[in-house]
Amino acid sequence: MEEIKNATGLTGMLRSFAQIVKQCERRESMAFIGMPFTCTPLIDFYVYVVRDMVGSKYYYPEPDLNRGYELTLGEDRIVSTPASIIAADIVVVMGGIAMPDKWDVDEARSAIEKLSHDRTVVIGACFMDIFNKSGWMEDMPFDYIENCYISTDAYEVNR
Repeated sequence: MEEIKNATGLTGMLRSFAQIVKQCERRESMAFIGMPFTCTPLIDFYVYVVRDMVGSKYYYPEPDLNRGYELTLGEDRIVSTPASIIAADIVVVMGGIAMPDKWDVDEARSAIEKLSHDRTVVIGACFMDIFNKSGWMEDMPFDYIENCYISTDAYEVNR
């Protein structure tokens, strides 16, 4: 693996993702696979940051891909409308699916295959090194990995 960017915080995560997407030759369609609720807000951030770089954007929250949504920018939020399985130029695998007791690696690979064509680029987007910790690094066809650590400080203000 070769490091292509090192950044911090949420802004760094989004800029890093945009840089990866800019390196993809084909960007007419992007499909995200991830966990409902926990991956969804992150996918919304990613959709916003690539809004002008990628044509159609989709989200599939189940390994069998029975539910799919096309994601578009609404007036003040990301809007989802039901969609069928498509062969995307870019497939983004969210790290939440690699958490214990979520998808298994075979389900993830199968979903990637169903959403891919012969030139699809596969991006893994995770936090806290979950793809490595789950043993997926060797088993997944990743072209790029974005591994984020976002630091947070919380304080009680005593007045």
